[in-house]
Amino acid sequence: MPSPSMTRTIVHHESTGRTRRIAVSLPRISALEGDPSYTPEPADTRPVRHRNPSMQSLVKLALKMDNAEQLGLALNRRFDRRKQRRD
Repeated sequence: MPSPSMTRTIVHHESTGRTRRIAVSLPRISALEGDPSYTPEPADTRPVRHRNPSMQSLVKLALKMDNAEQLGLALNRRFDRRKQRRD
């Protein structure tokens, strides 16, 4: 017997302006509770703040540099520092 599931219709807006309705079928939580591959984990409640640099900060950085190559190196260093802090 197939596991109980719920079907919902999702509205998908395409880039051409058309709208499509897509039927999505998901298993019910009660059907997954005995399944060893289903292990509910608590949700991460930390706020995620991935903000891009503002135009003002990029202009200030560009004015400090003499040429585009220095600006590129400074941006790479900045990106690497932010990535290292996130990991």
